[in-house]
Amino acid sequence: MERYIFLDTNIYINARYSFESPHMKKLSELITEDALVLLCCSTCMGEVEKHIKNDLRKAVKELNKVLKMIEFAALRNEDLYKDKLRIMDEESSVEYVLKKFRDYLQENNAVIFSLQDIDIEEVMQDYFDKKAPFEEQKPNEFKDAIMIKALKKYQCELGEKIIIVSSDKGFRQAFLDNSNFVLFEKLVDFLQYQQRNDNIQEVFEEYFEDDLEYEKILDELDGLVQSIQYYFDEREEFEIRDIEVDDITYEFNYAEAKSDKYANAFLTVYFYVKIKCKYLDLENSYYDKQNKEYVIKSYIESKEVHRFEHEIILDFDCKQNKEKFELTFDSVNENMYDIMIDLSENDTLFDCIDQKSVMEEKDKKWFENNVIKCSECGKILGFNDSGNFHDYNGEPICDSCAVTNDKGFICPMCGFKNPYERMGNSGTYCVDCEENYDV
Repeated sequence: MERYIFLDTNIYINARYSFESPHMKKLSELITEDALVLLCCSTCMGEVEKHIKNDLRKAVKELNKVLKMIEFAALRNEDLYKDKLRIMDEESSVEYVLKKFRDYLQENNAVIFSLQDIDIEEVMQDYFDKKAPFEEQKPNEFKDAIMIKALKKYQCELGEKIIIVSSDKGFRQAFLDNSNFVLFEKLVDFLQYQQRNDNIQEVFEEYFEDDLEYEKILDELDGLVQSIQYYFDEREEFEIRDIEVDDITYEFNYAEAKSDKYANAFLTVYFYVKIKCKYLDLENSYYDKQNKEYVIKSYIESKEVHRFEHEIILDFDCKQNKEKFELTFDSVNENMYDIMIDLSENDTLFDCIDQKSVMEEKDKKWFENNVIKCSECGKILGFNDSGNFHDYNGEPICDSCAVTNDKGFICPMCGFKNPYERMGNSGTYCVDCEENYDV
């Protein structure tokens, strides 16, 4: 009997458009071998393609920006490095990933359900009633609302249950009162559910509940951390000087027998890594726009703990003695030794242990003699005074301080910030403006 599954836009995005990843490949296997039908629609396809274009273009621009750094000049024409330092073409990269997405749908014989004949009056009433997917925090979910109506209509025509995988709580909420839909937050949740009646799944569940070979698995995962390539898009000249594992935990998701002798376990692993890093301190560095280079460079040296998770595959030897399986952990799957992790501050930074700004002594003197700071809060404004706000003495102030507050008021005539004792009889203008302009 055929079963039907719909992946929301966010599932493709969360997979980073990697259609050869273990979970996406497993889904393809189920479609081929287990009478599973992949559903999609024009809105979902359009949203995924829009994200691919935006995300890939941004990523390629950032990469090319790094590849153009003058520090690579000595390597640029060397045979060993010139291919690795070649500038990526933005449009061809985007088209390549778009083709991978379209091929994935085509190779898996995706059924495109129609968005026609959707009752817009119902959608608008849901909007006014704030019914899912419309929420106070997300009031403009019209694309999702139309997909939801179309899915419900298509399910009525099929007469079969539809599996929905979406990380959007509001999207799932819209189906909670309908037993014709089976809901999952992550693709891995569905795959775990899919394997629930498999004998090998039960054996692995017992294995991990009993923490068999726990230390050996942790040692292998510890070694994997050292092979991961780390980068940080948000910080210039980011460099990891030392890294050590602070903690590792994991959750067993599902298992798969590869043959009579081998099996794989799919885990979600949570890594906590303590790093010593160095990166350019943009606020305290001076960039010469004319020469397109930094005249003065200041750096931040930081000790941080970052937390990130990743789906990891473990290889096991699997022996079957009559109806009993014997599992022996072998190693981390070799395909896992090609992981890149973006240590984005907002996403992975768990704790900042220590941080200091460092600068060469000669640069410090130049910096102190040339830096312009806000006279009120001390914020660095740059290395010239053009374009800044000022107080009545001509001292620079930053955007945040250039407001009427307990420190003073902004005169609407001259634009300077004055202390309250300089307020004129009008209660609005400074004494100088009242005297000079007779207001």
